[in-house]
Amino acid sequence: IFSFCFELMILFRVFLISALLLEITIVTAIHSVAPKSPPSTEAVGLAPSSSSVSPLLSVVTVSRNDIRGNVSAAVSLQRQILNVGALADRHRIRTEHLIVEWNPPDNRPRLHEALFTLSEFSVLRIIWVSSRLHSEVVKNYSEAHPGWNSTAPPVLEYHGKNVGIRRATGLF
Repeated sequence: IFSFCFELMILFRVFLISALLLEITIVTAIHSVAPKSPPSTEAVGLAPSSSSVSPLLSVVTVSRNDIRGNVSAAVSLQRQILNVGALADRHRIRTEHLIVEWNPPDNRPRLHEALFTLSEFSVLRIIWVSSRLHSEVVKNYSEAHPGWNSTAPPVLEYHGKNVGIRRATGLF
């Protein structure tokens, strides 16, 4: 586990540095590979998907399918999914990758339509939080904290991490 987590940490550092340099190559590679297994999806409030074997490690990511600069979030997330899956396969560690799609934009495809995994040891789950629930959270927080700016960001990252962690089934 330590070796896997250390490699994952190094991988994310390298990913942040080289993300823009590899964009064209990764987009070509992603579109040329046929999906092996589509993700399971669930809405917040539903019971988590059940699996016959529980994973050892859960990885939680919060995002939505919008454009940041010239890069689609789906492309960056797909790269992350493939890298986590490759590490899980190399170390033979059952891994669950939860992606919390917070407040998805109406004019973009949903993440479950754009993402897939090729890993034998990694399972991809996408949990979506609707814009209605996002609005309720922002409204409740604004009422509880009167000085808070009511122009909230479209993704509440720490709320989303809580959603993912609470639904994670991995031991770690």
